[in-house]
Amino acid sequence: MGQRAFLNGDLPAAFRDLTRARELLPDSESVLLALGNVTLSSARYVEALALFDRALSNRATAGYEPQARLGRAKSLSYSRRHDEAIVQL
Repeated sequence: MGQRAFLNGDLPAAFRDLTRARELLPDSESVLLALGNVTLSSARYVEALALFDRALSNRATAGYEPQARLGRAKSLSYSRRHDEAIVQL
């Protein structure tokens, strides 16, 4: 539901649903990354960066690493930390 809301442009509903999904499925890396993307789209760059960092710190996210690194780079860039974003990319 959260991903559907995100795709339909309803960021508050997407954030609410994905936050709830994160509570119910704390080990789900796909939920973590989706929540990171919604948080980034909501201009909550520091929070998004923390979510992408959390994803990258977990070995279970190996298959999601490129998505997490891109999200991290975007978060850094929007936070005006351009040099760090370039290094990330």
